[in-house]
Amino acid sequence: MMDRIKKLGGHARFAGRYEIAMYVSLFRWIARRPAVPHGSRRFTYHKLVTPVLALWIFASAAEIPLFHVITPWASVRILLLAISVWGLLWMLGYFASLRVYPHSASDTTLTVRSGALTRIDLPWEAIESVKQTRRDIEGRSARVEDETLLLPINGQVNVLVTLRAERDLRLPRRTVTATKVALWADDPKDLVAAAAPTAVTGRSRG
Repeated sequence: MMDRIKKLGGHARFAGRYEIAMYVSLFRWIARRPAVPHGSRRFTYHKLVTPVLALWIFASAAEIPLFHVITPWASVRILLLAISVWGLLWMLGYFASLRVYPHSASDTTLTVRSGALTRIDLPWEAIESVKQTRRDIEGRSARVEDETLLLPINGQVNVLVTLRAERDLRLPRRTVTATKVALWADDPKDLVAAAAPTAVTGRSRG
């Protein structure tokens, strides 16, 4: 019983963190303040899912006046309005999180992101190579397969980061061990080119 309570408590804390992160992302988007360290290059990964998310956001916005018109009970209208506004803000926050938390590359580190809560910092000296590799992934959640941490966008990855040694990588709810990281970038050639000097020298840029 206690284990179940602890598990539910963990789920609740994570849900709270995620909720707050969505609103922070929305604020950053409105304020045009992406979470990119000063002097770092950014690499976006949101374009693949933008059309689908835009449709969902439009549908969520459209249902607000629709429910107001078709619902005759004032109390129900207020409840549906609250739920619809919350859903719309959440979807806008998720969309914003993909835009304001891009991958980035500094002189010392390649930072891989997947939304607001997933951040993996990989020092350049820990990276053996960064290559393009297009692959369809079954499912959309982060997971490890064959010592590769998969961070797909819309079920796809197109960049493979190979590490020099096995490394612990922290995800929002657990730590995994991997020797490779597969991710999606809107412009994989640009990301690979940014990593090329490190792939040759194996040293930090600092």
